[in-house]
Amino acid sequence: MRPTLLCLGRTESIGVKGLDIFAYAAAYLSEAWMSHPATRERPSPQFVVRGVRGDEEAFERHLIGLAEAAGSRATIIARPYTAALEELAADYRGATAFLMPSREEGFGLVACEALSHGVPILVSENSGIAEVIRETALANHMDVSQCVISMGGDPKAVGRRFADAALEILIHEERAVSFSNMLSERLIPVCSWEFGAQQFLLAIEEVSVSRKSSIPAKPLVSFDRQGAEHDASSVLNDNRPFFDSLPGLLTISVQEVIVVTFERGRVPIGLPSEIVGVPLVVREGNQIQQTANIEGDGDLLVGGKPIGSVGIFSRSSNNKLLALTAAHVLQAGKEDIKVRIGEEIVPAEVVRMNSEFDWAVLSLPFVNGARSVERVGNPVLGQAVRIRVSDRLIRGTISVVQLTALSVAVFGGNQRTYDGLFEVTTSQEVPSGSSGALVVSDDGRALGMLVAGARGAAANEARLFAIPLRTIMQGLDIRLVKPASEWQVSKVAVIPTDEMSLQGVLRSIGNVEQFTHQSRRYFRGRLDGERTIVISPVPRVGNIGAAAATTALILDNDVASIFVVGLCGGLAVERQALADVVVSSDVIYYEPGVIGPDGSRQRLRISGMTPPSILKLARELAVEYSVITERPIGIHIGSIASGEKIIKNAESLSQTLSNWSNVVAVEMEGAGVFEAVASMGQDISIAIVRGISDFADANKIDDARPAAAQNAVTVALELIRRLPKR
Repeated sequence: MRPTLLCLGRTESIGVKGLDIFAYAAAYLSEAWMSHPATRERPSPQFVVRGVRGDEEAFERHLIGLAEAAGSRATIIARPYTAALEELAADYRGATAFLMPSREEGFGLVACEALSHGVPILVSENSGIAEVIRETALANHMDVSQCVISMGGDPKAVGRRFADAALEILIHEERAVSFSNMLSERLIPVCSWEFGAQQFLLAIEEVSVSRKSSIPAKPLVSFDRQGAEHDASSVLNDNRPFFDSLPGLLTISVQEVIVVTFERGRVPIGLPSEIVGVPLVVREGNQIQQTANIEGDGDLLVGGKPIGSVGIFSRSSNNKLLALTAAHVLQAGKEDIKVRIGEEIVPAEVVRMNSEFDWAVLSLPFVNGARSVERVGNPVLGQAVRIRVSDRLIRGTISVVQLTALSVAVFGGNQRTYDGLFEVTTSQEVPSGSSGALVVSDDGRALGMLVAGARGAAANEARLFAIPLRTIMQGLDIRLVKPASEWQVSKVAVIPTDEMSLQGVLRSIGNVEQFTHQSRRYFRGRLDGERTIVISPVPRVGNIGAAAATTALILDNDVASIFVVGLCGGLAVERQALADVVVSSDVIYYEPGVIGPDGSRQRLRISGMTPPSILKLARELAVEYSVITERPIGIHIGSIASGEKIIKNAESLSQTLSNWSNVVAVEMEGAGVFEAVASMGQDISIAIVRGISDFADANKIDDARPAAAQNAVTVALELIRRLPKR
């Protein structure tokens, strides 16, 4: 499919809308496209401008002339102005990326519309939407450099910046779409019509409340401190007894403002909007409950019943694992305590317990595959986090830090107060039995331990409350012990797609051990005694089986790179030989098909691309292996077609893939791996490395299979050796 870059703007304002910059960007991108190794074999991009009032052909020639003046002839298409929503929607749907190079733009609704259609955007820094993106990105720890473009310098320099950013989008399209979807989700709360309506109603309500509450129902005070500023913390401390006396109070937190949460329908009337200049924010929420539940699906078992979760954080000097859990989950009894990790259930004993601060430390035997905390971090407002409860992975965002929360205990029914918690909001449904689970940042730092939660506004939303892990560590007065090498989490994974490739990998690495998690089988070993890798065999042939194996692999292991190893059918017969090896530049998914009036036809899309850093290593290896006299291996780098059917007619497949001139092989699992990684929103490098066992024709013989499998294993492991360690 030909990449399309779209720009919408009034063409009578070429300078203001930056359409000259768009033409220069088209020139520079077209030039770079022809020379870049990841794109030179792909159809060149086209550039569409929508919004011409008048002679479209003349305007098109003008933009093409600007592009030629920058040194390259680009395919630029001018389309007439339209207000028809279906035509604009078709433009967005057909776009690979959207550019808004305006020299000045009050806001930029067209960029929001592009995001709503899932199209990655590049916008001028001189626009209102850029300011909103910056604020949203800052709150969510996102990098805006990949979508907000600097406008400094002459128009050609700005055009080159847009071209460079667009090339990154087109090379890493899956990553770009994932980022734009994430950005769109973060912008919805502040850019939607619903948000505008809510802000309008809040403004009306604030005016109404301020009139009603000119004389508060109860006095709020701020002690007179000579020479001291009235900061939020001191004002809250001065008025804490007043807030504690209010019925329905759930949480109090201090940021730049004081935030108080009351049970729904129990917000007191007459609270002021500020206290001595410090804003007071009032919100409603559902009742908070300790999250342990004797009918929950947890990892902590008491009397044989699942009752909560644990977080393994260290190991003792006698090689026992140390695990945290919430103290309140043990109130049902301290006898017959066990911990389930994967498929193993092991006995545990309480070695330390602090009921006041609600944490307990358990000691349990060493278990293969157990994760451990290596680094502890501090919770930061807006930080993205993940929480593992049994075999489920929950993602959320830290919405409040330094929180005081009131909860209703599951055991005993007594209300208790937690100080110094932080709050995580999530749009996923959280299972009961999650007390004791660790909250971990995306960079692997353990931030806290869950103790309580409350339902959100929607059925599948939740607010979770956690004790900062540093607070618990200070109470324990211990230091983390780095895990032993034999149970460290692997960063590199290999997915063999057939038994010969699996055995080839296992023979080529040392210290091999087999382990299971949730009935899933894995192998772990060390390559040259230095790099730990995990091996995840595909349970069944095809992209569906590969997607399932990849999803489980990511859930069970901390993986940075995945290498798929196995057999394939060669499609470049004139330059390939049996037992040669192919390495993917990208994977083209040629299924599922579409059944129309004229019969069945196939749809094509790029499932994902291998990073340039790995392709560079593969090209270097291809040169080296071609001159090895003992056993030269031919290595071919290019697109790999992936589908659900065994191909016995390469000619018909070549007709289907006629727009891709650089397709070198066909196989049945690569697209499933890329699709699984993309659907989970993971930033994982993927490379498909396969040996040619046939030429995708009717002549399917087994003679070349052993050599093809071994050569694929040899090339994949050598690429792993050369990867920079992360």
